[in-house]
Formats: sequence, structure tokens, C-alpha cells
Amino acid sequence: MHNSAKILVALYEAKQVRRALEYLESKKIPLEQCHVVALEREVVLALTERGVVHTPVTAYVPANSNFESLYYKTQALAWSMFRHPAMQFYRFRGIALGEVQVPVVQFYLDKLIHAVYTAESVAESAGPFSSVLVPCSTVSVWLTSGPLTLEHINSFTTGFRLYANAKKIPFIELGEQKFAYLKKPFLERVQYIVLSAGLRINNFLVESLVRQKPLKLFVSDYWRHIEPFVSRMEDVELVVMDRREAAKIGLRRIWKYRMRFYHPKDFLTREARAEADRTMESFTAGWNNARADEAYRQLFAYKDISLWPVFEQSLTFLVTDFARRMVTDTISFEILYKTLAINRVLLRAGRGGQYHYAIAAQVATKVGIPSIELQHAGAVIDPRQVFSLLDASYLAAYGTLTREQYVSNHGYTPERIVPIGSPRFDRYLLQEKPSPAQREERLAAFGLTASRPVVLVSVPWETSGLSAQFVSSFEMDIFFRALKRVQQEVPEAQILFKFRANNSIETYRAYLRTLFPDGGMALASKEDFFSLVLLSDMVCSNDSTVVYETMIGKKPLILFPWKEYNFALTTYRQAGLYPASDTELVSIIRSLCQKGGAYQEAVTRGEQFLVKNYCFDGQAAKRLTQLLREQIKPLP
Repeated sequence: MHNSAKILVALYEAKQVRRALEYLESKKIPLEQCHVVALEREVVLALTERGVVHTPVTAYVPANSNFESLYYKTQALAWSMFRHPAMQFYRFRGIALGEVQVPVVQFYLDKLIHAVYTAESVAESAGPFSSVLVPCSTVSVWLTSGPLTLEHINSFTTGFRLYANAKKIPFIELGEQKFAYLKKPFLERVQYIVLSAGLRINNFLVESLVRQKPLKLFVSDYWRHIEPFVSRMEDVELVVMDRREAAKIGLRRIWKYRMRFYHPKDFLTREARAEADRTMESFTAGWNNARADEAYRQLFAYKDISLWPVFEQSLTFLVTDFARRMVTDTISFEILYKTLAINRVLLRAGRGGQYHYAIAAQVATKVGIPSIELQHAGAVIDPRQVFSLLDASYLAAYGTLTREQYVSNHGYTPERIVPIGSPRFDRYLLQEKPSPAQREERLAAFGLTASRPVVLVSVPWETSGLSAQFVSSFEMDIFFRALKRVQQEVPEAQILFKFRANNSIETYRAYLRTLFPDGGMALASKEDFFSLVLLSDMVCSNDSTVVYETMIGKKPLILFPWKEYNFALTTYRQAGLYPASDTELVSIIRSLCQKGGAYQEAVTRGEQFLVKNYCFDGQAAKRLTQLLREQIKPLP
């Protein structure tokens, strides 16, 4: 049925419901003249509560749609927009700043193109429409938030507007896309001021009173990640970038490791600012030429819809405004390294949303200092991933498989990929399995019983909108209902959901209690994941380091939920059981609950995969200590 005379009202936040209804009432537009589409599950609930007739977006774009081609289109476009000849000016001291920004741009591009695709799908199925109404996001964004954060959260509004404008459909945008000038609580600001002053005093005293040590590490990582190997080294002193880590480290260890807390901006000089000013003038001139290049503008397209009106604004901000931070950090890192005589740089990550990792590594190479990235994820498996490039001289890799993948995917020399393992995983090999009495007590605290099998389920990261990378709110609903089916058909199974510590467990607490009214289900959030692995009988894991923790804990690994086109599945299916449907998930869990041959076979499968490909043997800290003490060269 077509709605030729209707207004398309698309909503993606619960708070937008009230805003849209008030607007329609003020314009005396009855709901009968509107076709309301809920783009998120929370909107479905809000509209249902108000009795508003609506259609979930999954009626037009199924939640489990295959977005593989769309996803890799965004990867390729993100690279091409900075590698185009028109953008060759966008470099500073040998660093291609655009390529460092690719992950941020690709993430936004992925969300934007999916929004345009969604608008197109709704219009083709339920249109034509007389006009399109989409409110702006109601979420407050810090002025100091990362680049394109405001654009990220408003991508649905922007995508629908692009589609409507391209099809000559009047577009109504409620509200305004703008930053909220949020202030941190007064006490928190006071604490930060006191901490900063205290650390400046600490830096002075440590530099004055504590004898220097031969190994001088600049570290951008969490203390909990580096403590396992730093604690083995009496010959190391640290310069830590994140001031917030000081409270976790403690004064005794700060002085023991001659630890100082500096950010590159602490070394920003008047001359550096002047150089940044000149550079930004050059970038502005170069960008004005690039934006006038017709061939360059034509890159920004999805089918017959130009994305240029949006990206011209976004790239103008990145190139002529935000780039100043990258330029000044590039200068400041070099001054910091030389002033403090740094001879090793240690990084938690590489390419990603935080640009400073890539810049810190490239500047280190330029001034002749070796840098080491500690592997913390598995994105390197897919060579098309924008996160899969290596800027550091060396990668302290999980194992030989990682080295093979880097060499095969990007042609890096094998010497740059050093099989180390993971120092933060070392403790797992020493952690004792709970006794039957301890297990019974700990499970009872969750409302579970030790007499029935426990399925530990790692809850995936949720994002707004349909995405090839992450799980949407509608996919979360499918995910939870699949596990409800497991409980119905395998009644002896108990489900323990583990949310991320920074994920909103409260969002789903009431929902899950309703979905599992008879119990047999529990929620965890801040608890240590590996400790939960040891309490459980099997683990359902999405694409995360949880797969390794499961195998180290010698529990059957169930690869759920995974998008079927996830490149990493090719690798991890050798280690775990992959259910291609809910029926297969039920069958796998039913079989494992019997604790028979299938259970032991699954455990053995994971153990063999781990031994063959990774160095998770409890000796990673020792190997990393040896690497840091070697006469390693700055590469490439």
C-alpha cells in the first residue's frame, strides 16, 4: 500500500517522539496523515506506550541484512578521499594526516551511508511521501568530544535529509545539530586541578631526587596492562601520558619507576604554535583547491546521491580546524622524546579513533626511537580493515598466526611482528579454578545453581542504526530471543549475560526480566570476565578477545552472535562452534550440556588452536621484558 499523501516521520531516539508529536499538533497535522517509522527498538517501545501506530524499520530493512558490500564500500571510500591527488598537500613532517583520520571518517561514513540506504528502502516500499520529517538527536555532546561525534549521533537525520533532497522531497528537520556546552561536576573539576598540580610537583621531585635508569619508556597504555612486565624491570623509568592512571599506580611505584606524567601539549612552545599557524594556512589553501576539484567531489556518492554537501563541511572541519591538534602533537611529541631522552615508546593501540597512537609511533621512527604496539584486538585478521595497518616499529603480537596475517595482508617484514602473547593474560594461567564449594557460592550470588549447566554469554557492543560492523538494537532483540529459545528447549541451561563494564546494563535489565520470567538467567557487568569463564560450563562470544579468554579457560567456545560475512570467522571457526541459525545454537548447547564426548571435543579443539597459533602460556611478560632490553632498531 502506498502512502502518496502522507508525511514520513522517522524517529531514532525515544525523546524524539514527544518532539515530533508536539510539532505535528502545532501544525494541526493528524497522525492519520503520517507514516511513522521507528528506527530503533527504544522508539518502538515509546510509540507503543503512547498508542501511536508505527512500523519498525526492520519491515523494510531486515535486522540480519547482509551489508558486506556496503561496508567495504565505506572502507574504500574513506581511503580514497585522503589518497586522492587533490589531498596530497595534507601532510606534515612526513606524516599523512588524512590516513591517520581514516578510521574516524570511515565510522561516520558507514553510519551515514546506512542511513541513506535505510531512507531509500523505506521510500521504495512505503512511498511516495509528500514530505520527510526527522528530528535532530536529543543527545548532549561535549564540546571537547572527538572529531565528528556530533555528526555520528545525527547520521540518521543527515542521511534522510540527503535522500529527500536528492529526490526533491520537502524535508523537515526538527531541532538543531549543535554541541551542548556541558560542564563537568564542580567536584570533579576541582579534583582534576588538584591532581594536575600534584603531578607537576611529583614530576619535579622525581626528576630531582630519583636516579635515572637506562630504559626510558614513554607509555600510552593502562597501568593494568603494563604492570605485569614493568614489575619485572628494575632498569626502567616511565613517562606516562594519561594522568588519570596515577591514582591506580600509587606513590610507591611512581617513585620506584621514576614515573612522570606528561602530555605532549606540556611541551608546546611559542615556536611550535607559530609553525602550526603557518601549516594551517597552507592546509586551508590546499583544501580550497581540493574542494574545487570536480573529480574529487565526485568521489563522494552513494548510487545517484551526492554525499559531498555533508562531507565538504566535515572535511573542512578536519582539515582546517581539527588538524591543528595533530600538527601541534606531532611537534610536541618530538620535543617530549628529545627533552626526556626517551629510548622506547610503548603504545596500547595503533590506527583507530584516537589519532595520537599513530602520530606517536611515526614521530618516534622519525627521531630514531623504536616503538612497540601491544596487540589488544584481532582486527588485523581482515586486510581491508582500516584498523589493520601498523605504525609502530614492532607489534608485540599474540602469536605466530598474527605474524603470518600481517606479513600476508600487508607485506610487513616478519621481524616487525614479534610473537609475545599478552602480559595481561598471563595471570589467567596462574588463576586457580574455583573449588566446588566456591563455585556454588559465587553462582548463588547471581541467583544461579551449580547443579545445572551455566552458559556465559558475552553481550555484544550495540550501536544506533543498522550496521555492518556492530549490532543494532533490533539485532540485540533477536540475540536475546535466540537465547530465550535455548532456555525453553534446553531447560537445564542457565544463562549468565556479561555486559561490558561501560555498556548500559540498566537498559536491558527490565527487558530481560520480562523475557525470562521464570529465572534461570543472571546479569553481570563489572565482574572480571575470566573469573566468570571459570564459573561457567561454556561461553558464547562475539568478535572480541573473549574468544581467547574462553580457550585459555578451557571451555567450549560458541561463536555467537557473529555476522556471517565477518572475515574473522574463517579463522575462529577452527577454534569454536559456529551456529548458522537459532536451531543450530539450541542443538550445540543441548549437546554441550550433556558433558559427553562433544564437550571434550570442543575443549580440545580450542586448546589445539591456541597452542598452534598463540603464545598464551603465562610467559608473555617475560618475553616482552626481553624485547624491551634488546638493541631493537626503529623500523620501518
